[in-house]
Amino acid sequence: LGTDVSITSTTARNSASVYGAAFMLAQAFTTVVVDQSSISGGYFHDRNNITHGGAFFLQSSYLTVTNSELGGNQATYGGAIKAVEGSTLTVSNTTMIGNRAGSEGGGIFLSGGSLALDDTVFLDGHAGLGGGAIF
Repeated sequence: LGTDVSITSTTARNSASVYGAAFMLAQAFTTVVVDQSSISGGYFHDRNNITHGGAFFLQSSYLTVTNSELGGNQATYGGAIKAVEGSTLTVSNTTMIGNRAGSEGGGIFLSGGSLALDDTVFLDGHAGLGGGAIF
């Protein structure tokens, strides 16, 4: 994705990839705003079975998710979202339901970044090792 992206009233279902099945944000200072959208069923096919971020993978990027639903996404790390290396993640008025991580962070896996949550609901998240909602 480019450096400034706005995604509004969008549905992404059953996307597949090794990094961020629906969206991969790995360009320094990429800013993405997602509003009134549904991202669901993100999954992976990887011969090494190590996958990152069922809906979103962020690396040194900025992501804001508002008034949306992230559901039924799967990855090894970050069933719905994996944010690393200085990423900034803001989630508000959003439902995260049924996201699964084989290892850590059923809803969100965060390492070396920042997270702000407001009026966000986590339901039925699962992680094999830790953090059914957030790790």
